[in-house]
Amino acid sequence: MKNILVLFIALLTGTYVTAQVPEFNMSDTLVNVCKGRLFDSGGEIDIYGNNENFTFTVCTDSPIEITFQGEFCVEDDLDFLTIHDGPDISSPILSGPLTGIELPSTTIAFSGCATFHFTSEISVTYCGFDILWDSSYIEPIPPTISTPAPDECGINVISIELSYPILCDEVFIENSILEGQTPIELNSYIATNCDTDGLASTFDLTLSEIIDYNCNFDLSLQLGVRDNCDSLWLFNQPLNFIYDQCEIPVEFIVGDDLLCNDQCTTISALAEGCFDFTYTWDNGLPATAGPHLVCPNGPLTYTVTVVEVQTGNSTVESYTFEHESVLIDQEDIILCQSDATLLFTANPPIGIWEGPGIYNSDSGNFDPDGAEPGLNYIFYSIDNSTCYDSVQVSLTEINAGEITASCPFATPTLLNPEPTGGLWTGDNISPTGVFSPQDAGIYSISYAVNGCFEELIIDVQDFTPSLNLGPLCQSANTQYLSVLPSGGYWYGIGIDDSSAGTWEPEWTEAGGDITLSYQAIGCSMEYIVNIIPAQIGVRYLNTCPFTTPFLISDSPNPPGGIYEGMGIQDVNTGLFDPSSVITDNWYDILYYAPNGCVDTLSMFVGETTILQDTVYFCVNDEPLFLNNENTGRSPWGGQWTGPGVNFMQNNDFEFIPSNAGPGEHLVYYDNNECLDSVLYIVFPSELTTESMTVCSADEPFIIEEPPYGGTWTGQGIINESTGLFDPSLAEGETVTITYSTPSNCGDEVEITVDEFIQAVISGIEETYCYVDVSLPYETSPPDGLLAGPSINGEFNPAVLG
Repeated sequence: MKNILVLFIALLTGTYVTAQVPEFNMSDTLVNVCKGRLFDSGGEIDIYGNNENFTFTVCTDSPIEITFQGEFCVEDDLDFLTIHDGPDISSPILSGPLTGIELPSTTIAFSGCATFHFTSEISVTYCGFDILWDSSYIEPIPPTISTPAPDECGINVISIELSYPILCDEVFIENSILEGQTPIELNSYIATNCDTDGLASTFDLTLSEIIDYNCNFDLSLQLGVRDNCDSLWLFNQPLNFIYDQCEIPVEFIVGDDLLCNDQCTTISALAEGCFDFTYTWDNGLPATAGPHLVCPNGPLTYTVTVVEVQTGNSTVESYTFEHESVLIDQEDIILCQSDATLLFTANPPIGIWEGPGIYNSDSGNFDPDGAEPGLNYIFYSIDNSTCYDSVQVSLTEINAGEITASCPFATPTLLNPEPTGGLWTGDNISPTGVFSPQDAGIYSISYAVNGCFEELIIDVQDFTPSLNLGPLCQSANTQYLSVLPSGGYWYGIGIDDSSAGTWEPEWTEAGGDITLSYQAIGCSMEYIVNIIPAQIGVRYLNTCPFTTPFLISDSPNPPGGIYEGMGIQDVNTGLFDPSSVITDNWYDILYYAPNGCVDTLSMFVGETTILQDTVYFCVNDEPLFLNNENTGRSPWGGQWTGPGVNFMQNNDFEFIPSNAGPGEHLVYYDNNECLDSVLYIVFPSELTTESMTVCSADEPFIIEEPPYGGTWTGQGIINESTGLFDPSLAEGETVTITYSTPSNCGDEVEITVDEFIQAVISGIEETYCYVDVSLPYETSPPDGLLAGPSINGEFNPAVLG
């Protein structure tokens, strides 16, 4: 049999697969093909042999037309060909015995079988014969498909049964599909009852996924069925079946799973499957999937009954909300700033209080004077919970004054309350607020405005004549000034807190008398303190461990003292060697001045470091303030340099991404001859490439080269870090390539990939004689661009030269 040339012819619901006409040489053979060519034993070219006695039978179950073609030549009256209308030589003779050279006429074997019997004698042989037979095929009726009802959920194998067997290997799953909620492919199959003849009627089909939901499924299974001529017919046989072995999966969708106080939310039920569903809720919810509004003042558990309409299957599912109650006992309140402190309470009593005026977060103590006029919100929450409650405090402003000290017979003074316009009452004060104290004593005055009331208790007595501090070293610790009458304000060099009277001697000038003023209502007092100079320089200093030895201070005040401390190499000059101490530590350096005072300098010895290694920016990002919090740099006081670095003021620096521009920038922090660096990578806000068109045969290329660190994604990208794009992976498509960065700026590029079509010029040889003749040629594809010398639709060797 020659090689098969496969053709597909669509007939009715089946597809008939036929082949090139098979050829046979005369022999003892039985075949079932409907169309064939029979030669003598010598084949199409050679002659037959001596002493042959062959029987060749064709059975097709339909009438067979027998036609002689070409030559017919067998030895006359000695060699014979006889054709029988039946399966053997005992069947009736249809033609013959045939001998000689006369071409026999066409005949038909109506029995559905034709038997050719040929004999030759011992001596002479001739060219033989060439016979073509043809028989009509009978389209087969494909088997019907059924499946036993599955008895479990979660299957990925479907068993099928055919109404009659077919060849075990003629189920074509690549052209089959199972349609359910979504299409499901068939991965493989097994013929479970394949017999010795290679036939089977039961098969197991393995699916590409597990079926774990109920649905109405439609199977289209391609089967191969042989006809009477042994030709293959392909049928896509349908099978519809209901799969109802799974419980109905129900998912609850809620707005919030934890409800706080009187918070409301929504609940929905979503059943999975491709059937229709009904929903029946308890607690009076409507009979739909939802969403339904639910509130915690009702039940916290909701139950739904879901019924599968087509199967009657049902399931009952429940969902219980978590609920927390965090409630402040007090309602919203209106207070005056002068009101007494208030204790807020809540349940449960183990939470945290926050808000203006709260001065004890554990107990809920609220001081109106510590909040701002207007609306203030106080919050109460529980650790590890998102639940909280709040109360609104509306504060009316009132402040009768800060100074509560005065002197006997002080100058009458107009007090300045906030807000103005109220009414004053009390000892020695006019309704408009002019206070005129007389004798020493305690004066009670009050101020009323906008429904609020505040009392001032003013201490009126003579000033304490002296501070009794005596001479103080400039290096002395903080002094707490205290005189009578109490309640006044302090002013002068070194005063840190006017109302508390804290004073820092080291903030004063380099020695001598310092005047401090104490202000009361209508009177004041000045106090003189003698300061003994004692200053080594700054209070804090840092240095690099690799810095060469240096003097602690060029000009201590007064000079001539003695230095003491680790790292000091010369006690008289204060020479300090950083390499002589342990790195990353603080050291106290003492200066013993000749006047008996001692000053202290705290020295930090450590390498300059930046905790950050690499930081990413978009070019349009706001400037980054280069402080310790943002960079982790240590120690303080160094200098920043590099692209995009901008000096601000007071030795402060910032990095401006737009000034640096897209790229990778090394920025340095230099402190005391120690240096560290950080890499600032600035990404562009958009790519320079918007779109492009390439050929699918082009070599892979890098789309664009922005700063390293971004990520490229999309069809055709073969290196996400560099943006290497392979056109062959997106042939014939327009794809969107996304570029993203760690700093959350990025862009997209649209690439159209044209399909590669090989350009061909045919009809032109490599070598021609120099003759004046126009030669035609062809190009493919026809819409390409043709270029070359003197080519205008024809080719002429003489024109080319």
